[in-house]
Amino acid sequence: MLFIDDPDSEYARLAENADEAIGRAKDMLKELSAYEKLHEEYLAREKAILDHYASLKTAEKRGIEMGKLQTAAQMLKEGMPIELVCKYTGLSVEVIKQAIEE
Repeated sequence: MLFIDDPDSEYARLAENADEAIGRAKDMLKELSAYEKLHEEYLAREKAILDHYASLKTAEKRGIEMGKLQTAAQMLKEGMPIELVCKYTGLSVEVIKQAIEE
């Protein structure tokens, strides 16, 4: 059992020399550890990709919202009634008034 905690320890080497089965078990342990590391790397990469797409989606929504606000500002500047601006931009009166104040 000592070789599981530290497969490269002196105790592990002694046990491996004394019993061939322990040597095979040590090799299997190293192989499984490599698979675990690959799996962890895969999960980290998958998370990074999902985070990237989430940030792109957030940026897209923010860009659309800013475009609507710019359109609303231009429409109001041209003298259109706020109700009509709300209808065409899909923005609420409160959002438009808040944007005007800022």
